[in-house]
Amino acid sequence: MNSNGFRTSKRIGEYLSCDPEQIRQALKDQEKISDADVKPLLGEILVQEGTITQDSLQKAILQQRMDRLQQCEIFSNLNGNDLLALREYACEITLEPHQEFITQDQPGDCFYVLIEGLAEVFRKDEYGEEVLLGRIESSDCIGEMGYFSDGKRIASVRTLRKSYLLKIKYNDFKKLLPISPALALNFLELVTNRLRQANYRYQQSVIKKRKAEISLQ
Repeated sequence: MNSNGFRTSKRIGEYLSCDPEQIRQALKDQEKISDADVKPLLGEILVQEGTITQDSLQKAILQQRMDRLQQCEIFSNLNGNDLLALREYACEITLEPHQEFITQDQPGDCFYVLIEGLAEVFRKDEYGEEVLLGRIESSDCIGEMGYFSDGKRIASVRTLRKSYLLKIKYNDFKKLLPISPALALNFLELVTNRLRQANYRYQQSVIKKRKAEISLQ
């Protein structure tokens, strides 16, 4: 369980009908080529070694993606059909530590669900100094507020450690809102709460900074 009360994500090996020893061997093989620019995924190695088929790997990936979406609060009460539709529009990405993947005032076309890892949200004030707005933990959405601002990012986000995310494009997400009232309501509530929290934290940081400036006068 994470701090939000949701289950942590299962590894892909837990969705495959493989002997545990075959999984361990594939992980060892993966480490042997860890210096490669593009490190092969566990599932890809198992397919290459003939342990599983490409079809069984794809089924496992889709089931894992479904479970990951359901662990996110905004999607947790969706019915099976809505989750199946959403699953088709999501894709997995991996980010290294200290990687900024959302930049304040820059355009964006998607939002994310943090599966595993940690990220921080911040804004730069008029002096170019960073103001921390909060942290993003597993099962949290990231970048959802850009949906209502033509993709313009109101804050920046960067990873604090290696992180695994699901990426969903706004245009794809828009197709689901008319057919899923629960999703539309959850999304609106999430954005409203996030905006309120972000504004409060930013105002508090500005007040604190002004008090510090006055004390130095």
